[in-house]
Amino acid sequence: MLEYLNETLISLIPKCQSPASLNNYRPISLCNTVYKMVTKIIVGRLRPFLDKLISPIQAAFVPGRRGLDNVVIAQELIHSIDLKKGNNSFMAIQVDLAKAYDRLEWNFIHKVLRAFHFPDGLISLIMSYISSSSLSILFNGGKLDKFQPTRGIHQGDSLSPYIFLLCMKFLGYLIDKECMEKNWIPMKASRTNVEISHLFFADDLMLFAKVDKKCAASIKRVLNQFCLESGQAISEVKSRIYFSPNTPNSMKENIYETLGIHATTCLGKYLGFPLRHKGVGRNQYNFIVERMITKLSGWKTKFLSCAGRSVLVKSVMEAILSYMMQGAALPMHVCEKIDKGKIVKSKEEGGLGLQSARAKNIALLAKLNWRLYQEKEALWARVLINKYCSQSRRRSKDPNKLPCSPTWIAIKKGFTVFEKGIGWNLGSNSTLSFWNDKWVKGQTARELIQGPLTQREFNLSVAETTCQGSWDWRKLSFELPLDVKDMIKAIPLQIYGEKHDNLIWKGSHDGDFKLASAYKLARSESLDAQTFQGYWIWKLDTLPKIKHFLWLCFHNSVPVKKVLESRGIIHDACCPLCRNHEETILHTLRDCPVAMNFWQKFRTSQNLSNFMHLSLVDWLSTNCLDSNLIRINGIPWSIVFPLAVWNLWKHRNNMVFQNSPLNPNLHSLCMKAATEYYYCMGKGLASKRHSVIPVCWYKPQEGWFKLNSDGASLGNPGKAGRGGIIRDSCGRWIKGFMRYIDISTSIIAEFWALRDGLTLASQLGITHLAVELDAKVVVDLILPRKTPKCLYTSILNDCMYLLEKFQQTVIRHVFREANRGADSLAKGACSLSSDFVVLDAPSTLDLNVIVNSDANGLYSLRLIVNTLPFVAS
Repeated sequence: MLEYLNETLISLIPKCQSPASLNNYRPISLCNTVYKMVTKIIVGRLRPFLDKLISPIQAAFVPGRRGLDNVVIAQELIHSIDLKKGNNSFMAIQVDLAKAYDRLEWNFIHKVLRAFHFPDGLISLIMSYISSSSLSILFNGGKLDKFQPTRGIHQGDSLSPYIFLLCMKFLGYLIDKECMEKNWIPMKASRTNVEISHLFFADDLMLFAKVDKKCAASIKRVLNQFCLESGQAISEVKSRIYFSPNTPNSMKENIYETLGIHATTCLGKYLGFPLRHKGVGRNQYNFIVERMITKLSGWKTKFLSCAGRSVLVKSVMEAILSYMMQGAALPMHVCEKIDKGKIVKSKEEGGLGLQSARAKNIALLAKLNWRLYQEKEALWARVLINKYCSQSRRRSKDPNKLPCSPTWIAIKKGFTVFEKGIGWNLGSNSTLSFWNDKWVKGQTARELIQGPLTQREFNLSVAETTCQGSWDWRKLSFELPLDVKDMIKAIPLQIYGEKHDNLIWKGSHDGDFKLASAYKLARSESLDAQTFQGYWIWKLDTLPKIKHFLWLCFHNSVPVKKVLESRGIIHDACCPLCRNHEETILHTLRDCPVAMNFWQKFRTSQNLSNFMHLSLVDWLSTNCLDSNLIRINGIPWSIVFPLAVWNLWKHRNNMVFQNSPLNPNLHSLCMKAATEYYYCMGKGLASKRHSVIPVCWYKPQEGWFKLNSDGASLGNPGKAGRGGIIRDSCGRWIKGFMRYIDISTSIIAEFWALRDGLTLASQLGITHLAVELDAKVVVDLILPRKTPKCLYTSILNDCMYLLEKFQQTVIRHVFREANRGADSLAKGACSLSSDFVVLDAPSTLDLNVIVNSDANGLYSLRLIVNTLPFVAS
């Protein structure tokens, strides 16, 4: 490799606030761009195989694995250590590798790559990149002389982490070997749980073992061999051992003599999370508040507007809080320090849209519940399930009173929101309980009826109440209410293929967990609640800082004298400019002679009859929102007015606090700012033009048939129907169909129509089929041939299954004018008395006219909108 391509600069990043030695710095490699490109290509080739190459115990850098998984396992094991009684004691060892990247021996890396059967060419390439580097340290803004390293890997390029993980697997291999030979006795989180001997996250190591001399000797032997082979060194000063309370002091001394690692009563943090121990106080999470205060009290915040500070607070909360909240229930006093008044309300409720710490914590814990259900086979999930969902625990008189870890307490706190947000999508031969699972539009069937059930009815599964894709009510000893029947009949059942029941999140379109909807559930908000009169402020077409100012006006929080007097800050509320009236917000912005003179220069009073007589709220909303107001020099008044209010407020403050003179050209400056904003934001650079295009139905090619299908819903959701037509290459009617669906949404009706059409085409023996729909969302879901987890997964699975039955299929979206026949049948099906009807010929005269028009190539006109570029005159 060319030497200049591997020249690397070393930047020293301090690990603490007052570094006193080189050990307090972390060296970061600033690699050459070409070097980074090549290593990224290598990593891209390796990434698909990493999951198989790297042990599941190693949670770092592997796609799909999270550090939180290791935190959960560590927390459970520490909790179990705290509860240990009797003769068997256990220990957790935090091992610190000193300068782990810098000490890695190159010959050891070569051996590891060989052991993983990397191709010789790739090994040579990787080793050349590692061994040919030259380093220069950045010092006081300059570059020191180059030197050649003899070991270690870069801490700053994309390949190094994966090289390190592969090398760490050797340590895992040594540990597993000792465990198999019974020299090292690993630990279990509960009696029937999986055995855990070690947890790795890059160079963060935690070891778990029984406390005895044999295990200690085994641990020492493993660490010594690993360090000897790899060049690593254990920092005995930073490493610590946590013993279970039943460990004798004499045994602790023996372990120290063997390992040279001191005992501790608190392991501190693991991957940023405090490891909770017995007797640890409620102040363990105070560092979160302190860290946020440090981030928000920097000098840069003094130069930010209210809108800028709002963005900063959101980013700081996202960076600091979200990580901690995903695996721990923060104490109430910590959340109360973060949540302040109305700013943590949603914008619809009159707040600034900053998320409540408590509600977000609950929402993230609901996500942990979701992950626990979806990842049952993952190691962290198995540890929790075996520990807290075992048969012995369920058989106890009061399982809730049994001891549990802080992680499980946190999971239980998020369970209520998780339970509210989930629903079920029925698979074929569904095993869900007919009465007790949430499969009826996110509710249980039991919630929809009153009265007792027999034991046989109570144990009914959904599969037992269905027969060949339809509902069989004979298994019930009573008649369900008509509205309940309609709700159930509108749920599409999967007819073809074998698919399991799917857990879905009701608040998302694709069925996957959505944090935003979980947060709303945690806040007990309605999805369409808009209680704040001034919510329109956030939709204004103006600068963010002006939106925040208008928000302050609505909340009577602009610091004018009257507001300050009402809060007991000052005693004189007289306007400092006119000395005739109290300085209210409205007086400041409109009624003061200075403001009146300013507004008259816009000559708007003749067009706004109530301009000087409206209340503050009405005055702001009328001028900001009324689309019928005038334009000034071509700029809409709804853009000019907010900028004028803001500039008037700033200019008035300069007059009051800096004794600046009145600027007679202030209105001109406002117009200049409004014009600049209008054109910089592209408002005047494009204009919408309408045009008419011809749309018609096209015949399929020779030997092909065409299916047009459509669904309709009167109300969405409401009474729904579906219909479709199958025609040949001459445009002749082959078959048509109609079906009534009861209460449903238009998208489910569209899918149902497609399934009926594909089923009918398959029964007719058609092999080459073109499919046209006017619902683009359905086409977009069908074309990738991937089934999302959503409310209509079952019927989508059927459509996918049926499409595979044809030799060739083509699916495309068309405008409604090219789908008139199917649209007519779908609308007619909404009032159909029978369930399903197959038509051998057009059922109405109008439908016959449409079919003949399509066959003859007659077109309809459709109005479309074109965006044309702005051309200056």
